[in-house]
Amino acid sequence: TNPFKGIERKFIKESILFRYFKKKNFLPKYKASFTNLKFVKKKINFNTNEKYISISIRNSTYNKHLNSNIKEWMKIAKYLKQKGYKVIIIREFEDYFYDAPSDFLYFDLALFDPQIRMSIYEICELNLGVCNGPFSSFIFYSDCNFLCFKGNLMKDLDYVRRYGVKNLNIDFQLPFFHENQRIIYSEDSYENILKQTNNFLEKII
Repeated sequence: TNPFKGIERKFIKESILFRYFKKKNFLPKYKASFTNLKFVKKKINFNTNEKYISISIRNSTYNKHLNSNIKEWMKIAKYLKQKGYKVIIIREFEDYFYDAPSDFLYFDLALFDPQIRMSIYEICELNLGVCNGPFSSFIFYSDCNFLCFKGNLMKDLDYVRRYGVKNLNIDFQLPFFHENQRIIYSEDSYENILKQTNNFLEKII
């Protein structure tokens, strides 16, 4: 039997977090534990002289139009690898049952353990993904650097409900983001990802 059957699930709306932040000028954020950080670093043979970038892929059979453009992301991953970055890819749970290509470092443990996912995000100097699925759920409420693409789709789906923003002409950023955290209101085409990623990397050098 399902022990959770009949239990109403309650979610904290973003609007509540916004009100809290406005009043306190502070928001509790996700952070990986020391133990999990140590575990992930050991698994990937972490080297402080190397630079890491993660790419989180959404490839669900549910709401396929929200998925990552995998072909474009693989081109970006190849480009970053050629630039000398260690690329860590977090796949969609539905892809777990298929063998991962050997071109990049795939870290499937992140699919099952949020602490592992957060450890990867904290290790990387930049995290890339789309604004739907686990990536935005975790990364938005952390201090990790990120660029989150396909934010334009939120305007059509739940811009008002999610953020309380009625003006669809505004490319809204959450009030508790820092300068290295940004929603990108454009599709995840190779050209868009390349431009935004290079702008970011040039800024932090």
